[in-house]
Amino acid sequence: MTIKLQLIIILLLLSKFTFSQNSRGLVVNVSADDKIKNSKKYALVVGGNKYDNVAWKNLNNAEFDAKKVASVLDSKYGFECELLLSPQKGDFEDKIIHYHNTLQEEDRFLLYIAGHGDFENKYVHDGFLVFKDSKAPSEDLFHNSYLSYGTFNNILNALPSKHVGVVIDVCFGGAFNDQLVKSRSGFSSYAERTPQEFTKNKLKKNTRVYLTSGALEAVSDGKPGQHSPFCYRFLNILEKEREDSFPITLSYIYQNLLDNSSEAVYGSFGKNSPASEFILGSRKDHRSKEMDRLLATADSLYYKGEYKKTFEIYLKVASEGDPEAQYGIGFFYEAGSGVPRDFAKALEWYLKAAQNNNENANFSIGNLYYHGRGVTQDYKKALEWYTKAALYGNSDAQYAIGFLYDYGQGVTQDYKKALEWYLKAAQNGDSDAQFSIGNIHYYGRGALKDHKEALKWFILSAQSGNHEALNEIGNIYYHGDGVKKNYSTALEWYLKAAELDNADAQCSIGHLYQDGRGVKKDYPKAIEWFKRACKNGNEIACRKVN
Repeated sequence: MTIKLQLIIILLLLSKFTFSQNSRGLVVNVSADDKIKNSKKYALVVGGNKYDNVAWKNLNNAEFDAKKVASVLDSKYGFECELLLSPQKGDFEDKIIHYHNTLQEEDRFLLYIAGHGDFENKYVHDGFLVFKDSKAPSEDLFHNSYLSYGTFNNILNALPSKHVGVVIDVCFGGAFNDQLVKSRSGFSSYAERTPQEFTKNKLKKNTRVYLTSGALEAVSDGKPGQHSPFCYRFLNILEKEREDSFPITLSYIYQNLLDNSSEAVYGSFGKNSPASEFILGSRKDHRSKEMDRLLATADSLYYKGEYKKTFEIYLKVASEGDPEAQYGIGFFYEAGSGVPRDFAKALEWYLKAAQNNNENANFSIGNLYYHGRGVTQDYKKALEWYTKAALYGNSDAQYAIGFLYDYGQGVTQDYKKALEWYLKAAQNGDSDAQFSIGNIHYYGRGALKDHKEALKWFILSAQSGNHEALNEIGNIYYHGDGVKKNYSTALEWYLKAAELDNADAQCSIGHLYQDGRGVKKDYPKAIEWFKRACKNGNEIACRKVN
């Protein structure tokens, strides 16, 4: 459906935790006598775009939203995330059973679900989650191929963890609790308490609270390939550090949604303690303040060219299990910065970071296999690692997958699949992907030849300084492809590309001066440009000057 009724409900079952008085935000005190020291943070993130029954129209953004939410929860909040995309009902139930058998009492578990929902008010009067294999409502009057909110609520309450959070972004999610509280539920001022005092106090309370993206009005599903409006705002809040250093809470998110186009609702239900709060945590609650300070120092040293000192600091932080630092060590070994270049050691450290869900490490491992650095060149393995990184929304990995399909490396050449992956990367601002889409439309590979569409994508890429795109725009005006031929305009674009040492553009400028197109004939200037192009490797220009 193009319009869906979105609802976000978060159910929280919080327990008593001990926190360090010197911590920044939500940092668990891991003293030896503290039960929480071995606790873990898990997240199951579900997104359903595809549905077998025509009664349920395929969605555009649910999987895209889920992948990005998983990426943020992993990289910013330290959750161990598992993605489940367009699952059947049985797949979802198996995962929940897995967590029933895996979670410990002090673990934290967050469940995020995006997709279709339904409400039946004649036979059972309940809301339901819809799955890939759910039947049409007319074929399943009692909704046995769905999961009712009543059963869903009971399943969540029975989880062994004290701390459970649920985010539901589906149609008719309001049926999870049919008495929406249209008030602020007694928000209290944080001004007279420190973040540590606030956190310690709130986590003593039993909490049952929810947040909805709207009451019962319809809200936009968003454009294909973009997040739903609510998810966009939700992620934006999660990805920013609070200026007052307090941890991110559900009520804080609500307060920042009051100006949203739909009317957000926040309230409590069940056995909720007065003045309770759901605390997601500080954006960097999985890394200590000292580690942050060390990495900031390392970054400063790196930009000063002091690579050896930078490496030593990264090695110290990496030894504490920090995935970003582990990735950094791999980078130093791959680049040979501060240490001798060693692709085998680079792979070793990338693998450690990848095991900690570092998306950049997954991408870098893919690159090692693609180029055969420290390993046997293997395009199929490169694709496997690129795909892992792409699940987190990594635009470089999305582009790389598109490139493999574009040129048939490790896969059967498939221009349509290449275009699909390029579009994902382009929507994340990747200028190389935007340039490649321009090429696909220019030459008609996997799409109808459309020079105007190609120009649009080349211009998008050029805005990020892509010299190849700048050169191609010059070519379009030089040849008059989809536009009126204009040598002067071609020259303008060629000059922009030439400033970035694009040899083809420099050679083309030489030809314009040689032939007097768009400029007066000037053979010395032509030779000057041919020499510059030759120096940058253009063979045609080299033949002109030799």
